[in-house]
Amino acid sequence: MTSVRALELAHASHELRGAVAAAELCVSSLERARDSDDLGPWADDLRLQLERAAWAIDDLDRIRSAGGEVMADEPIEVGRLMRRRMRAWSRLARCSGKTVQLDWRVGAVSVRGDARRFCQALDNLISNAIRHGGDRVVVVGSLVNGLLRVEIVDGGSGPARLEPRAADPSDRHGHGLVIARHGVEGCGGAMRTVRGGVVLELPVAASLSAA
Repeated sequence: MTSVRALELAHASHELRGAVAAAELCVSSLERARDSDDLGPWADDLRLQLERAAWAIDDLDRIRSAGGEVMADEPIEVGRLMRRRMRAWSRLARCSGKTVQLDWRVGAVSVRGDARRFCQALDNLISNAIRHGGDRVVVVGSLVNGLLRVEIVDGGSGPARLEPRAADPSDRHGHGLVIARHGVEGCGGAMRTVRGGVVLELPVAASLSAA
C-alpha cells in the first residue's frame, strides 16, 4: 500500500475513533437525562457524531476501491453550521468539566467548498481544543479584509502543531490537525497557529448574506 493510501486510512480511522468516543459521551448523557426534558438536544448531538462516522466509512470504502477523492464545490453557510456544531460541542465539553463558547460577529456568511470536509475540520479543531487546551474554549468569527476569520482560542500554553509528529500512518496522534487543514484548504482558506489557539481565514463567497 502506498504511503498516501496508508495516511488516508489513518485519517479515516482517526475520524471513526473520534466520532465513536463522542457518541459514547452522548449516550451516557442520554442515560442520565432519560427522565428529564433534555433528551432532544443530546439526540441531535448523537446524530452529528453518527454523521461524522458515516463520512469516515465512506472514505474507507473509497480508499478500498482505489478511488481518488473528489471534493465538492458548494456554498456553505458557516454561521448556521457553526452554531449547530458549537451547541453539540458545548454540551460534550461540560462532560469534561470545560466550557465552549461562540462569539459570532458576522451574521449569515457563506464560503465555497466541501461542507463535509469543513465540518470535519471544525470537529477536529474544537475537539483538540477541549482535550488539550484550558478549561474554556472560545470560537470567534469575524470579517477581516474580506476574509472570514475564525479563531479557536483554547487557553493552551503554546501553539499547536500543524503536522503529525511523524509521517507514519501507525502514529495515532496528530492526524486531526492535518484533517482540519485539508478541510480548510478545500474551501480556499488557510490555517495557522497562534499562541493558545488556531486561526482559520477563508474567502467569502459572492453570495454573502447580510446579517
